[in-house]
Amino acid sequence: MLSVRRFMRYAFSAAVVGVVAAPAVPAAAAAGGAMGAVRMATAGGRGAAGCAGWSVLPSPDLAGWDSLRAVTATSATGAWAVGTVTSGRTTSAMAQRWDGRSWRAARLPDGTYHNVNELDSVAADSPRDVWAVGRSMGPTHGMQPQTTLAEHWDGRAWSVVPTPVRQDSPQFASVAALSPADVWAVGDVFNTSQPPYGRTLTEHFDGRSWRAVPSPNPGPQDDSLDAVAAVSPNDVWAVGNASPALGVVLTLAEHWDGRHWRVVPTPNVPGSGFTVLESIAARSASDIWTAGFYDSNAGYGSLFEHWDGKQWHLVTAPLTPGGQEELPGLVTVGTDQAWAVGGFEGTLTEHWAGHRWVKVPSPDPGSFANFLSAVTAVPRTGQLLAVGYQQDSGHPAKTLVLSDCVTGPHRRG
Repeated sequence: MLSVRRFMRYAFSAAVVGVVAAPAVPAAAAAGGAMGAVRMATAGGRGAAGCAGWSVLPSPDLAGWDSLRAVTATSATGAWAVGTVTSGRTTSAMAQRWDGRSWRAARLPDGTYHNVNELDSVAADSPRDVWAVGRSMGPTHGMQPQTTLAEHWDGRAWSVVPTPVRQDSPQFASVAALSPADVWAVGDVFNTSQPPYGRTLTEHFDGRSWRAVPSPNPGPQDDSLDAVAAVSPNDVWAVGNASPALGVVLTLAEHWDGRHWRVVPTPNVPGSGFTVLESIAARSASDIWTAGFYDSNAGYGSLFEHWDGKQWHLVTAPLTPGGQEELPGLVTVGTDQAWAVGGFEGTLTEHWAGHRWVKVPSPDPGSFANFLSAVTAVPRTGQLLAVGYQQDSGHPAKTLVLSDCVTGPHRRG
C-alpha cells in the first residue's frame, strides 16, 4: 500500500495537476536529455560564512509538473537531486546535478514501464557511487502494474539496476549507501486481496545484485517503511508506520543487527491515533533522530523522536494551531545539530542545536504552494541544501532549491 506520507504527497500533486494543464515536455527533457545549466551566484552570494538565512537557488525546470524529492551531496562540487516531471499522462524520473556553480538536468533511463517513473530517494557513498530509488508503473487499466525502481550513477552515466521480480506491487521509498557492496532500500508492498494491505519491504545490494530480506509487519491492517539510515553494516534503522486497526496509524521503527530486522518500540503522541515517522538521520549508534507528523485537534503537528542507544523518546516541537505540518526531510550536522524540512501550506524548516527544536523562517517563492521534501549538508562547507517544489496560482509546479548555513547569528536552539 502507498505509505501515508507518499499518499498525501501524490494525492496533493495529482489534485493540482488535474487543475493545471501542464505544457508538453520538450523531446530532450522527456527522454531525460541534458538541459541548459542554471548557474548559482558565487561572487557576493550566500556562502557558508556570513549567510543570514534560507535563500532560493536557481534550478532547471523541464516545462512540466516538476518536483524534487531527495538530495545528497558528496562534496562542495558534487550534489544530486532527484524527483519527477509530469507531462500529460506521463511521469518521468528526473535528476539534477550540482557542480558547485550550477544545476544541470541529467539523462535518466526508464524503469520497467514507461508511463510512470518516480524517484523518491537518493544516497551516495562516493561521487562515483550514487543510488536513486522509487517506483515504475504501467498504464492505467484497472490495477496499475508497479515495480521497484533502482538507478545507479557510476561517475559517467545513470543505469537501471534490476531488482527482484514480485507478483505484488512493490515500491521503494528510501535508500542508504554504506559502501559499493552495502546498500539498503526500504518501502512497501501493496496487496489488494486481504489485510494486511501493505507490508514492509527491505532489500539489500551486495555489490552484485539486489535481494529481498525479510522484515517484520506488526500491524495487521497495514505496514510501510518510509526512510532508512545506516550507521554501520550491523546497525541500520528504518522507520514508517503500522496500522493495527482501520483508521489508526502508529509509528514504526525497525532495526537491522547484521542478521535480522526486528521491531523496536517507539512512542506515539498521547491522544492521537494518527502518528507517522517519515524521515531519519543517524549521527552515531546512540544519537539518531526521526521525524514525521501527528494528527491533533489543532491540526497536523511536527513529530520528533530521538534514539539514545537504549530507547526512543518523544521530543516536543512547536505546534502551529490549525497548521498542516509534515517533515519528510531530516539531516544531522556536526556534534549536536539537526535540521528538518517539510511543510504543506508553505515551506517549513526546524532546527535543533542541542536543547530544543525551533522553527526558522524560510522563503515561499510560489504564490500558490511551496513544499520541501529533503535536506542535506554539503561536506566540509557548512552549507545546507533543501529541495522540493514551488507553484504559482494557475501554473504548473517548478523545482525549488533552498540554501542556508549550518551555523549563523539567526540560529537559536
